Amino acid sequence: FRRCLGAKLFYTLATVGLLSLLPLNLPSAACLLISLLVAAGQPGTDPFLWFLRSRDRLDVEAGLVVAYRLILAAATLTAALLDADVVTLLLIWLVCNVLRMAAEMRLPAVREAVAIANDEPMGLNQIASTVSAAFPIGASLFLTALYPRVGILLLNTFGTDHEVSVFGTAFKLVNAAGFVSTSIVLSSFPRLVRAIESGDPGGVRQVVFRKMCLMTAVLIPLCAAGIYFAVPLSAACFPPNLSDVGRIISLLMPGLYLVCINMGIKFTLSAFGLDWYDFAAVLPGFVVFSLFTLMADGVAWPVRIALGWTCGEAAILILRLTFLRRRAGERMVISSALTELPVGRPSASLLTGSDRIGIPYGVIFGTIVLLTCAAARAQ
Repeated sequence: FRRCLGAKLFYTLATVGLLSLLPLNLPSAACLLISLLVAAGQPGTDPFLWFLRSRDRLDVEAGLVVAYRLILAAATLTAALLDADVVTLLLIWLVCNVLRMAAEMRLPAVREAVAIANDEPMGLNQIASTVSAAFPIGASLFLTALYPRVGILLLNTFGTDHEVSVFGTAFKLVNAAGFVSTSIVLSSFPRLVRAIESGDPGGVRQVVFRKMCLMTAVLIPLCAAGIYFAVPLSAACFPPNLSDVGRIISLLMPGLYLVCINMGIKFTLSAFGLDWYDFAAVLPGFVVFSLFTLMADGVAWPVRIALGWTCGEAAILILRLTFLRRRAGERMVISSALTELPVGRPSASLLTGSDRIGIPYGVIFGTIVLLTCAAARAQ
């Protein structure tokens, strides 16, 4: 646990150094420092919350995060109404993060992590090994987080201010629905890792299959509602200059399903230790996204980027599924063979056929086709 904290400190300092060297239009030094401290304390990278996830204490995590977000929203809203400057808003955010982590450390469910940390050897060699092990995971997460920003960068370069406003509003609304996949994936991740480590292919298939089917069952009505109701709702809720937001939302809905399924596949690759394959799968998605957007002449830029984003996500999904089926399948066969057989040879009876990882391919690709056709008809 202390090694993870040391690795997190290392990568935070490395980020500060990298940003200071890049020719970017950065804010003031104080604002940049506070922003980095805020980022280091966010729930997504909070080691205490990840410890709770590893212990299947998602109820405690959910209560902490919901309370934190409500307090943060109330505090920042009050400060904004009082015309506070950016530095003050960031300081409020930082204080909320610090208070949340202080509250976490006092919970009985987290004290075990503190006790483990006190008994761990702590040295440069241990931290260096953790930094090295975490690098491929961080690299793949960095590319995954960077991918949706490509559209905004292209739109800022080639589009108008109005097009940036339309697409930015639509994309933020659609992207907010990603909490569905995040909650499902994170809740199943500890069980998936335990099934892999125990060499239980049946358990792996069960966890992955349930995860994919649950996301599909939740997202089909959500995406269908977005496709058919986004246009009338945006016309009723937004001013006339943002009337096209609903149309862009309906175009983004197939991509939303792809993003959520991609999130599940990504964490499945991570559970198998295949983060470099995940990294390699995301890179072609950037190429497909950019080429489609730049080559779709005669189409409005927000529409180009919405379609290009979906095409890029489809390319990433295909590559991730390919790597998962080939590489993870081999690891499952070897692991289960070593666990269950006296001779360490893969057994064809343990894992065979296209469902050896437990992914419902027909359900996934059938849903993609149906959502795409529905979005096209809604236009």
